[in-house]
Amino acid sequence: MYRDLGRTEEALAAFQRAIELDPKYATPHNGLGSVYGDLGRYDDALAAFQRAIDLDPKFAYPHNGLGHVYRDLGRTEEALAAYQRAIELDSKLATAQFGLAACYRKLNREAEYAAQIKVARELIAKENEYNRACFESICGNVDEALELLRQAIARRPKLVPQMARRDPDFDFIRDDPRFKALVGE
Repeated sequence: MYRDLGRTEEALAAFQRAIELDPKYATPHNGLGSVYGDLGRYDDALAAFQRAIDLDPKFAYPHNGLGHVYRDLGRTEEALAAYQRAIELDSKLATAQFGLAACYRKLNREAEYAAQIKVARELIAKENEYNRACFESICGNVDEALELLRQAIARRPKLVPQMARRDPDFDFIRDDPRFKALVGE
């Protein structure tokens, strides 16, 4: 909850406390990785996600988290592999599905990109506005992406602009002046 509210220091403390209480439980390590990723602390994020995977190799979310960090770092091939593993473990994980589509688009693998968009489109409706904005950006639907991003910012005005400024999902619309205005660039 603290992460969703943009209260990252409190989120870090809560995940660290959960790890102290049960160091062998993968979920708080995954959460810690997500917060570190939000903060741009990529080495810490990678380590936290890897620890979650070591504890529970069949837990899809840390693989998905690795994919996000690798994309943030421009390591598209590694992101692609991480998303593929996440999808093997949980085919309904929408963020992994559209993360994989973004990798295919970035690598100019058009046929795979088109097929992946179809798969992800079936799952995206249940996601929050931010994730749907990411997806629409990947799809090239600029107006829809910007409207959903505006809605996400209204819900979480501290966290969302900060995340969007460096989120590679928005690389496809980053130069649009409306995007820059929304995120304060």
